[in-house]
Amino acid sequence: MSSTDARAAQAIGRSRGGLTTKIHTLADGRGRSLATRITPGQAADTQQLIPLLDQVRVPDPASLAVTSTGTALAWGYNNSGQLGDGTNTNRLAPVSVALPLGADVAAMVASRIHSAALTSAGTVFAGGDNSAGQLGSE
Repeated sequence: MSSTDARAAQAIGRSRGGLTTKIHTLADGRGRSLATRITPGQAADTQQLIPLLDQVRVPDPASLAVTSTGTALAWGYNNSGQLGDGTNTNRLAPVSVALPLGADVAAMVASRIHSAALTSAGTVFAGGDNSAGQLGSE
């Protein structure tokens, strides 16, 4: 184990006041903890999102997340392509949603068989089952 890995495993960092530890928690809409990660105090908060999301497993239905940089992530059930990653493969860990380059996602919504993303420019992208035209027209 490298010295960097050893320090991370100890979850103790140095700051001006001495040794510190940070607790990063991913919670649902009701404030219930879904994943927790403990790091040294000087660890950057923004670098903890993906490791936290990697701990969450939601097989059915699809789950969506928007990062602070406007990147869309999805995971879960994908038999109709509702994750928007260009496949019909179920995903246990977050994958990037395939959107046009530069699309800045403001919000996302998912149902059992389709999902939609709203960009900051007001454009909506939808994916999944469209057997009854529920995704709209191009």
